[in-house]
Amino acid sequence: MAVLYIQEYDGLGRTEQSDSVPVPAIDAATTDQTIAIGASPVSSNPFQAATRWVYLSADSVCSVKFSPAAAPVAAAATNFRLPANFPMLFRVPNVIAQPQLGQTPNSQSWQVSVITNT
Repeated sequence: MAVLYIQEYDGLGRTEQSDSVPVPAIDAATTDQTIAIGASPVSSNPFQAATRWVYLSADSVCSVKFSPAAAPVAAAATNFRLPANFPMLFRVPNVIAQPQLGQTPNSQSWQVSVITNT
């Protein structure tokens, strides 16, 4: 069974000079998820509210699609192709362009959907 591995981070690593570097900070992981990759699209759980970066890795070729958890979009084989054993870091949007009544700017959670691809 093929698996998509998801690691959520709330920030990036920092140097002694406080510069951000494009690597996840080990102490900043908020959660880990795994989801099975198959012929039908499967969605992750919504990302944590503090998540700003996700690190994806799959043990087989797949296609992924990010979407707001409130309006999920299923992945299709025509979406972004994630190569096998090639981890990638993605930035998660954290601002709602036009907040609705009762929403704060960072209240929208996101998720990722995955489907097999050859």
